[in-house]
Amino acid sequence: MFNILHKLISNLFGKSPDGGKAGHVSRKRETRSKPAAYFTSVIEVDKTPRNDAIGDRDFIMVVHQRKPLWALFRCPCGCGNVISLSLQKLHSPHWRVKKRAGMPSLYPSVWQNKGCCSHFWIKKGCVQWCLGSMNTSVNDKL
Repeated sequence: MFNILHKLISNLFGKSPDGGKAGHVSRKRETRSKPAAYFTSVIEVDKTPRNDAIGDRDFIMVVHQRKPLWALFRCPCGCGNVISLSLQKLHSPHWRVKKRAGMPSLYPSVWQNKGCCSHFWIKKGCVQWCLGSMNTSVNDKL
């Protein structure tokens, strides 16, 4: 009985209840590897490109006179749709793009209410799916 309790506590807390004494061999802590970035850079252009000119992992920001106007990219779910988001404060809704280490972070989340119905965040180039949208991360498939 003691051995079972000892194993349960060890598994829960990663150490033995006696602080690592009594012959407890410490396990190497499991760490999650950081997911690979889906969008590795922000491509700034001064004119909106045609949809067929947007690659699967292109994150395009249309900028005119140093003012961000639009963010365009293909939906990361793989449906192929081009998502166009306004970055202009006068539009409602509108989004913000921040470049972190050259990769895009987009706020707030993107929620497609037609077609694939994807709901996700983009943080440091990585796609983070909202619960109930997709069961697996696109980054895990890379």
